[in-house]
Amino acid sequence: MKFIIRFMTKTLIVTIFTTFSLLAQTKESDKQINCLLGHIEKSEAIFIRNGSKHSSKAAKEHLEYKYKQATKSSWPFYKKV
Repeated sequence: MKFIIRFMTKTLIVTIFTTFSLLAQTKESDKQINCLLGHIEKSEAIFIRNGSKHSSKAAKEHLEYKYKQATKSSWPFYKKV
């Protein structure tokens, strides 16, 4: 019985630390992605999507939309997407 209690306690502790670690990584990833999206918006590049030309602002908005859709559907495991 003591073995089961120790095992369950250790499992719970590992689960809690893993969850906090994933949350911290998610926040850092969000910062990095938002920084990259900002660079895209500030660029003067023309982006071609499906054969149509788009401004850098439109490209940033499209990528931001796609990122939000991916993170919303599978959070916190969207890093696999």
